Amino acid sequence: MTFSVTKVIANEDDAILYVFSGTTADDPTNEVVISKRYSDFKAMHSQVSELMAKERNVPLTQQHLFTTHPALPEMPKANAWTYVRGCYSDRVLEEREQQFTRILNAIARHPVAFRSKPFTDFLLG
Repeated sequence: MTFSVTKVIANEDDAILYVFSGTTADDPTNEVVISKRYSDFKAMHSQVSELMAKERNVPLTQQHLFTTHPALPEMPKANAWTYVRGCYSDRVLEEREQQFTRILNAIARHPVAFRSKPFTDFLLG
């Protein structure tokens, strides 16, 4: 599965939602669309990063995939400087879009993380 950002929107509470579309090469008409906040990504990231960092979580028949994609990319920064610049600034939003895309696609390529409960809960929740 490959993910790409569709749009970034503010909901009724002025929270920023990142909307992504995920498709497979086998069936591009079978599309998954998710809409998530930074906090959703952060919670999922902390759980899935543990799975991806441990080689023993990858079946022996798929070890070659682990060596290609050994770890989950870092979360985009959220700190005082982000709020000084503004969490709605174009630069912050673009940085987050790019990093969230990297995170989703790294998980999609990982044989264990992609099927893990934290990630499937993230997709379905």
